[in-house]
Amino acid sequence: MINVLIVQIQSIYSNPYENLNKLENMLSPYKGKKIDLIVIPEFFATSTDYVNHAQDENGGYILERIKTLCTSYNSNIVAGSIVRRKSDNRLYNTAFALDRKGNVIAEYDKIHLYNYFGGAEGSKTTPGSKAVCADFDFGKTGIAICFDIRFPVLFHELLKQGAKLIVLPTAWIFPTELLCNEEFFKEKEEIWQNMAKVRAFDNEVFFIVCNQTGVISPVLSGLGNSMVTSPYGKMIANLGRDECTKLVSIDLNEVDISRKEFPVHTL
Repeated sequence: MINVLIVQIQSIYSNPYENLNKLENMLSPYKGKKIDLIVIPEFFATSTDYVNHAQDENGGYILERIKTLCTSYNSNIVAGSIVRRKSDNRLYNTAFALDRKGNVIAEYDKIHLYNYFGGAEGSKTTPGSKAVCADFDFGKTGIAICFDIRFPVLFHELLKQGAKLIVLPTAWIFPTELLCNEEFFKEKEEIWQNMAKVRAFDNEVFFIVCNQTGVISPVLSGLGNSMVTSPYGKMIANLGRDECTKLVSIDLNEVDISRKEFPVHTL
């Protein structure tokens, strides 16, 4: 069994230091507990004001703070995303995977940028080009970010790389005025949950979504609904709409059992 701690945060717009302090406070109740992986959402430190707080190629002071959490909690971490400026002078939306000692063992640059219905991520950041798995001490873990969920071929590539667990840090957001409409919220919530179930079921993996929630900018709010879904497409945890954390135990042997029963991954 591995223990995964999901952090569903309501990031403060354009205030990295306060968000990092908030993150540390949210983790503090778990001091001394066995944690194998901590997952933090996309744009956790900056909310959507990421251009004004872009970090250097190595993740800057934001990632340095995350490194200290690895050692403090003796846990691997997927640092949802930090926008960084690489040597080509372009910005990339990057998820960093760190081991228990705070060493960066994998970096994933978001491939599918959101450029629809008013979104203009592609005008600010450059898409990545490579599917990435992190080789944690408990097993290979695929990494994707937010809008990647709409592109099933990426997840099949992670499956081929050996992933039994896939994590999806997200800022799945909408105009606040729309999310205040309960019918609209429930409609988007249902779609969101179904996508997570299908990605888990199609690839026979544990699929972990870690999302922003609540008002995170002057005009945008997160949908919440961070989730853990089993290889059978069963939702085994959902964090709802509140800012919160949840420690979930999963048995990666379920992946082997599922794939033996339904060896679709060999086709």
